[in-house]
This record gives sequence, C-alpha cells and structure tokens, in this order.
Amino acid sequence: MRTITTLLLTCFALTACASHRIEADPTFIVIDVGETTYEINVSSGRPDDLRSDNWHRSVVDRAEFETEVQKGDHVVCHLTETDAVRITKCRKSSAP
Repeated sequence: MRTITTLLLTCFALTACASHRIEADPTFIVIDVGETTYEINVSSGRPDDLRSDNWHRSVVDRAEFETEVQKGDHVVCHLTETDAVRITKCRKSSAP
C-alpha cells in the first residue's frame, strides 16, 4: 500500500510541475527595428508568476506581427511560458 501511495504522490507532483503554463497579453514597446526582427521590451502587464524572473526583453520575428510597426510603437503580444517564454500574435496597440 505504501508503494502505491508513494507512486501516486510522485505522479501527481510530476504532473503539477510539468503542467506549469502561463499565458498573458502584455504590452511591449518596440525598441529596435531590424531587417527581419523587432526588438521589444515589456512595458506593462508582465505576469508576476513568470519563472523567467529577469525576462523583459525579446527579439521577435516580423512574421509574428499583423502589420508593420516603427521604433517607439506600443504592441500587444501573446506571451506563453512553459519551458521557455514564447511571444506570438503581436498587434499594434491603439494606446500606450
């Protein structure tokens, strides 16, 4: 009985750790424009429970953006963190 209980508790613990997933739509500011990428920096809406404690800046492929943006523009992107932070589906924000 102890073996089964230990096995079940271990499985539950591993499942809880493996299922860590955070999703949010923070606002970023475009700080640099490259030929194929934009460099963005989070300006508001960063989730408090991100594992990447020092994460705030990212380089994102232009294909993730609905329209062209310029340096200084505010954009909203979908942020997902499982094992790493991933930025997708970016769109220009109407207000900073």
